[in-house]
Order: sequence, then C-alpha cells, then structure tokens
Amino acid sequence: MAREHAERKAAEEKRAYHAEMARMRDEARRRASNKLKSKDSFKSDALAHQKYKSQLLRLEARQSSYVIPPADGSKSVPVDGEWMFFVPRSAWQGFIMEQCLPKMPIDREFTAREILIEVLRQFPWPTEVAEIMKSRNKLSEADARKVPDPEKVVAGYLKVLAANAVLAFGNHSGVFKRFEGDRWSRRII
Repeated sequence: MAREHAERKAAEEKRAYHAEMARMRDEARRRASNKLKSKDSFKSDALAHQKYKSQLLRLEARQSSYVIPPADGSKSVPVDGEWMFFVPRSAWQGFIMEQCLPKMPIDREFTAREILIEVLRQFPWPTEVAEIMKSRNKLSEADARKVPDPEKVVAGYLKVLAANAVLAFGNHSGVFKRFEGDRWSRRII
C-alpha cells in the first residue's frame, strides 16, 4: 500500500510538473509573440513615418515653387499654407467668394470647416496630400508642424475678409457670418 501510495503521489507530482512546464512554455511563447508584435508594429510605424516624410518633402518642394497669381482684390489674398490646395490662390478664394459665401444665409454663423468642406469638394487633394492629412499623427511632431492645417488656412482668408468688412465676425472665435446689406445681398436687390 505504501508503495502504491508513493507511486500515485509520484505520478501526481509528475503530472503537476508537466502541467507547470506547459504553462511556463505557453507564457514564454505569449511574451515572445507580444515582443515580436511590438517590434513589427514599431517597424510598420517607422516605415509609415518614412513614407509620409518623403511625401512631405515633395510637398515642401512644391511650396517653394508656388507661383503667386496676379492680384485680383479679395480673390488674391496671401495666406500662410495656401500652397496645399494645389490650385492657384485666385481659384480657391474665388470659389469661396462666388460660390460658398453667397449661399450662406444672412446672420447665420458658420465656421471655416464648413467652407473647407466645400472647397475640398470642388478642388480635391491629390492622393499623396490626402494620405498625409489623414496620417498626420504618424509624422514626428516637427514634421507635423510643417503640414499646414487646411482649416486654419481657410480661417485666415475669412479673417481677412471679415477685417475688410466683406464678412462679419461671429460671436465666438473662428466663427463668421454674413450681414444685411453685404455685397451678395446688394447684388440680389
């Protein structure tokens, strides 16, 4: 009986030992797998950063070669970062003046984002610019600062219009509105 008891106890200890070893192997595999995943994720982030950085460098080259079109009053206002629209200043600003703003109801406040959506519908970005705009978070902080915020570019233009009494400033920062008797309502009368 003592021998059978010792054999059973040895068998139980052997099963427990093998179960513990299997658990430790599984744990080691899981840690190794997580480590590889984090390395792969780091590599893919690094590759994405490199891809977007090279696209950004091409865009910066385009910025330096941006040709200012001839002056045309309020349709030719220099705005920082305007090169990102890939059309002449007179095109996107003219679109805002002739298509977007006349459609805005008088005394209804609107934001630069609303106007930007219309501008991008009319003048969509090339694929590489759209990719950079969607993936700004994958660029380093220094590189991300080089990419202009399109909403701020449009807001800069709208602020110039408001400062020149073409539009009115809204009740909050970054908000604009048309006013009674503005250039578009006079055209209707």
